[in-house]
Amino acid sequence: MWYLGDDGSTSRILGAIQKVGEPWERLGVVIDAGFSGETDSYGVESPCVVETPVGYLMAYGGFDGRSRGFTWPAPRWAALDPAWNHHSEGA
Repeated sequence: MWYLGDDGSTSRILGAIQKVGEPWERLGVVIDAGFSGETDSYGVESPCVVETPVGYLMAYGGFDGRSRGFTWPAPRWAALDPAWNHHSEGA
């Protein structure tokens, strides 16, 4: 599962998994706020995973300090791996 986390100044997309019969396990930040100048530099929000003809895609909202927008830079496998963080790989 992907969900919004906010510390009062920056929003991030967090991940969690649950195995059958077990409690939820929080994975922490999956998609962090972007780097300075990026469309999500002040935060990310509203994760949405959709199935496409070629696989899965995670789209999310971003805020650059002035305007909000819709972003989908994650490759299709990002939706399948909640531990993936696109900023940690320099994407």
